[in-house]
Amino acid sequence: MKNDPKYYFKKRFLKEVSLSSQIAAVIFIVALIPTAILSAVFLARIQQTAERERMLETDKLIQKSVFQAQRAAELCGVSTQTFINTPDLKEYLIRLSDNEKISAEDSISFYRSDITSLEKLVIANPYLYQIRVYSSADDINEMMPVLYSGKRMEKMPWSKGYTSGSWYFDYTDALFQSGSHEEHIASYITDIENSDERIGTIEASISLAEIMPELYSSDQDDCTFLLSDSGEIVGDVSHMRQSVDEIISSLSVSDGIYKQRLSDGKTVLVGTGRIDTMNCVYVHVQDMSKVINETAFSRNVFLCVLSAVFILLAFLINKLVNRMMKGLYRLFDCINDFAEGQTDVKAEVYGNNEISRMAVQVNTILDRIRQLMADNLAREMLAKESQLKALQNQINAHFIYNALESIRMMAEIDEKYEIADAVTNLGKLLRYGMKWTSGEVSLSEELEYVRNYLSLMNLRFDNEVIFNMNGELSLMTAYIPKMSIQPIVENAVVHGLSGINSDTVIDFTAEKCGDRLIMKVTDHGCGLDEEQVVQMQSIISGKLKKSGNHSNGIGLNNVQERINTAYGDGFGIFVESVKGEYTSVTVEIPYITVQS
Repeated sequence: MKNDPKYYFKKRFLKEVSLSSQIAAVIFIVALIPTAILSAVFLARIQQTAERERMLETDKLIQKSVFQAQRAAELCGVSTQTFINTPDLKEYLIRLSDNEKISAEDSISFYRSDITSLEKLVIANPYLYQIRVYSSADDINEMMPVLYSGKRMEKMPWSKGYTSGSWYFDYTDALFQSGSHEEHIASYITDIENSDERIGTIEASISLAEIMPELYSSDQDDCTFLLSDSGEIVGDVSHMRQSVDEIISSLSVSDGIYKQRLSDGKTVLVGTGRIDTMNCVYVHVQDMSKVINETAFSRNVFLCVLSAVFILLAFLINKLVNRMMKGLYRLFDCINDFAEGQTDVKAEVYGNNEISRMAVQVNTILDRIRQLMADNLAREMLAKESQLKALQNQINAHFIYNALESIRMMAEIDEKYEIADAVTNLGKLLRYGMKWTSGEVSLSEELEYVRNYLSLMNLRFDNEVIFNMNGELSLMTAYIPKMSIQPIVENAVVHGLSGINSDTVIDFTAEKCGDRLIMKVTDHGCGLDEEQVVQMQSIISGKLKKSGNHSNGIGLNNVQERINTAYGDGFGIFVESVKGEYTSVTVEIPYITVQS
């Protein structure tokens, strides 16, 4: 037990270390915790800021490159359509496909009128590398740099198994055997057809090295590539090949920038941008090691400085607390005197330091305790008075019950049994309303109260109101708010059945739905129209204050408020009615079988 660290702290540290050292330690810890939290937030904010700046730079690079690629691809598509929609070009290709002998004059005329204009179109477009048309015929008079024979096309890497309307990436322009060969070409390949028969093929090319030079950058910390929909990687990724393969396996399909931790422990920043016109995704990968190292260095410097500051702060706090101890001991003496029964003592206040302000607060606390003691004595006297009044009310209630019982016996002696029954029912009503119970009663008790109420109401009218109850016997033990059904029945008798000159029925049903008890009171009286139903519901919910002598709905509002107070806003009273037919009031409360 003595080797337990908790035991050592409680028995040795708290007893043997001076109070000034304990207070100094508490002050130091109180200062250290928020400072440590703020420091952690500050350091995290530094790293977040560095990462956010890097993300913004990457986002700008991606947006710029994707825009240029989209622009170049769109121009390839537009230029291709311009070539396809040139009637003279299509007619010339048809003649070549049909192996027609074309005269020199026609060839020269076609070259001057069409080939020259198409060549100018290519030259005027800075994004285009070249647009070539390959005839389906092999033996033709080629018109460079636009029109070539089918044999020339066979030298291109994409010629075997290409698909019309598709892009082909990163190949070398090997059209001619001699001369310089342009590398890193991407082309949009489209067939020119006549009656579903290919008469030529258009190759609209761009230079990836010019449009997106970062694809072939030698920066060891960065890697940029295009990922086609077919899974082809376009760009120089040799220095990060393993990382690129891992990134591609979990690449996000949506545009955006996110961090990813690789299996080798390296953290990289991955940015993607979809190039729909080229059916590929632009991917930029950046190694975050340099940013993380720079942030770590700044964090270490900051923590070293902060540690030095806190060491100095601990020394100063200890010195300050030692000087305050004399005033603190005086304060302890005052508190000990008050605890021993000297309730008139007050702490002495010296100067305006922390201990002095504590002494002022202690005096305030002592004054408050004295006031609370006086208030508590007054409350005890008030409680005794309330008990006496409650006993007096109970005695008055017993007197009323005894008087009604005497009247009932006198009526039975005179054989006035109707009067005797009425007095009995009245006594039950008074006893139910005045007895001390909780705010909840069983459903059977509430319905017995309603039957007694209707028995008295039937004495006032020539016709009889019959109370018809429907519900499972097990529901009679459910607990409901006291006086919650009677106001609804009273409202039905006073308002719903007014003007009815014959016997009528008030139906009551109860059913259990899940964890709810649903009770419904229905009268077959005058009913309400839609506007009156809305008005009635507003009065019940308290949104509309009823004015005048007409009290229809006020009692129901009281029941609604008691239900909301007891169970919350999800329960209450709901009204349905049809003019001239019926009015139905539904009460929904939790199903409770034991009294709360």
